[in-house]
Amino acid sequence: MSTVEEIQRAQNEEVMEALQVEMMMEASREEKLAKVTDPDERVQLEELFAIQRDNCQARIAILREKHREVLNEKVKKLVKYKKSAVKMKGKPPIVKLEVKPGSPLLPVTGGNTDGLETETAPAQVESEEGGVEDVKPVDFFKNNKAS
Repeated sequence: MSTVEEIQRAQNEEVMEALQVEMMMEASREEKLAKVTDPDERVQLEELFAIQRDNCQARIAILREKHREVLNEKVKKLVKYKKSAVKMKGKPPIVKLEVKPGSPLLPVTGGNTDGLETETAPAQVESEEGGVEDVKPVDFFKNNKAS
């Protein structure tokens, strides 16, 4: 999992590479302009180079916008994860015990299971009458010991 700082570092490197390429292209443009003696050709080259510079600025702006969106998504995921972790903190685990006549006890867990204490965890069992009743697992085991 990438951290925000790692993403920013990679994005900065990408922007720096784009800027370095543009600097090399600008040096090449200046060399070409220095070689031109014809005024009409110079004007055409300057217009062409202006378009190239505008295109480069647009590419960098798009790159920065893409980077901003990636960072915003990462931050949203981190905030969502943190909020869900805060919501889970302090809630008791959900433990259901499914009991069917003639079958062994099958614990089914869900939710937060940190610090699970089966003696105090809530459970539901199917009663002989077909209904469901809440019992503590320790009570269930005490009352249904194999003889």
